[in-house]
Amino acid sequence: MPEEKMLEPAPRLTQAEAAVAVPPKAPLQATNSKSTPYIPRWPSQVEYQDALQNPALCFADTLLRTCVPLDLSPFGLPSPISGQFANVYRMQSPDGRCWGVKLFLRHLSSRTVQYHALQTHLLRLSPAPSWLVPFAYHEKGIRINGAWFPVLQMPWLRDATPLNTYLGEIINDPLAVRRLRDTWRKLNMEMEREQFAHGDLQHGNVCVRHGRDGKAPVLHLLDYDGAWVPALSGRVATEAGHPAYQHPGREPGDFGPRLDRFAAVAVYTTLLILAHAPELWYRFDNGDNMLWRREDFVQTQAQGRALFELSRHPNAYVRRAAESFRTICEAPATLVPDLERYAMMAEMI
Repeated sequence: MPEEKMLEPAPRLTQAEAAVAVPPKAPLQATNSKSTPYIPRWPSQVEYQDALQNPALCFADTLLRTCVPLDLSPFGLPSPISGQFANVYRMQSPDGRCWGVKLFLRHLSSRTVQYHALQTHLLRLSPAPSWLVPFAYHEKGIRINGAWFPVLQMPWLRDATPLNTYLGEIINDPLAVRRLRDTWRKLNMEMEREQFAHGDLQHGNVCVRHGRDGKAPVLHLLDYDGAWVPALSGRVATEAGHPAYQHPGREPGDFGPRLDRFAAVAVYTTLLILAHAPELWYRFDNGDNMLWRREDFVQTQAQGRALFELSRHPNAYVRRAAESFRTICEAPATLVPDLERYAMMAEMI
């Protein structure tokens, strides 16, 4: 998911709106070889922008046909939040609700199966967890040059900020950092209990809403393209995740309930350390991480790296937390403990 995020506690999708839009499969078109399905050329950003100038003509969904793009370029074209594999457009329906409309930039044969499995699993969760943002996946959602392409629709979240932005805002408030740490721990415990793994836990895919009157902040997860639920067992990951949050030994086959454990530990350790030494944020944050870089996980003893420096920090608590995390980095990815177990060990530091 792109860096800027869909921000709002928007009204829940109705059951009809949240249903996966998977129409009956049409016969596969074929090239000269009957066994080779025809895959149309995937639209470019410019082609999507041209189409969105007239939503009533390009979208299949009745609601999306009535929406208008809210963000325009200096040339008057719909302006997206751009990502490597998709763009997200902020659109508004006549009733005032805002939506994030995600348009994909590449073909992925497993996308429909994956989103159908996710939707089926998540709709069974009762009550729906607060961290879950409802979505509707429209397999044949937008028509470009006579061909149909998928659309992912989510409510646009307001009054929330990406995780790293939020952390920067509270960095000099140790109590607020500890509240965020504890909320992160609770989030990951709930995800494991609900048998849901995100696949790309990182600052850009987690939005935070400030807690009021000293209450804990509320976390929301975005971008489920790489998520896992039990129905997807036996498949391989289609994404590798943000390198500043993933174990260097992660393989495509490591697609299961342990998928988020390293990222969960990496963020938790970051918050543990910054609650004691906030000045480290200004030294190691680069705008696309929170404390670590991939090089820390690969070269754990390299001088100049955050992990090396913090393992020798004058604050004993920071030093021991970094050393504990270093052992996780050096162990095989399959041996990373769940966050609850790691947090209990960290409490004994």
